[in-house]
Amino acid sequence: MTISPFFRVTITGKENLPDDEACVYVANHQSFMDILSAYQLFKPFKFISKASILKFPLIGWVMRRAKTITIEREDRKSQLKTFRDSVDALKDGNSLFVFPEGTRSSDGRLLPFKRGPVSMAKRAKVPIVPMTILGTGRIMPSKKEYLLYQNNAGVKIIVHPKVPVQEVEDTPATWAELRMTNTRTGRRS
Repeated sequence: MTISPFFRVTITGKENLPDDEACVYVANHQSFMDILSAYQLFKPFKFISKASILKFPLIGWVMRRAKTITIEREDRKSQLKTFRDSVDALKDGNSLFVFPEGTRSSDGRLLPFKRGPVSMAKRAKVPIVPMTILGTGRIMPSKKEYLLYQNNAGVKIIVHPKVPVQEVEDTPATWAELRMTNTRTGRRS
């Protein structure tokens, strides 16, 4: 109901969504509309978000109702608490949705990934489900949150095959190392 008057979301790869298994969903991040678009997956999950987002009308209300796990990015104590809360949520059977870039990309290019999502999945022994979100940067560009542009193409979410628990446990400590490994083996990251 929140987004349907403004844009539509199409999803490909729905068969890659786990049925009743906790996992860490990871996606690129271009806009606040990524958050509302992700709810169109119709899967239960908790977001990890910077605490200040909860102050935004509509988006903050939705995220509070969904019991979003929040973080104060500059506060080390908050980072550790968020990590522990996230691992506990995963172990309790809750999936998490994380933007591993840590912030929105202003031009659509991927930013370096933080290592938290892989570390959480490793600690909780759950798979990672990677996704690509397209079109949200055109609807509400970064740094222009007061505008909502019309976009007939809407938003497209591509759900990629999950990374099984064993592969997650074998994943290098950082995403950069993972990308290097995948470049060497020819496997796409």
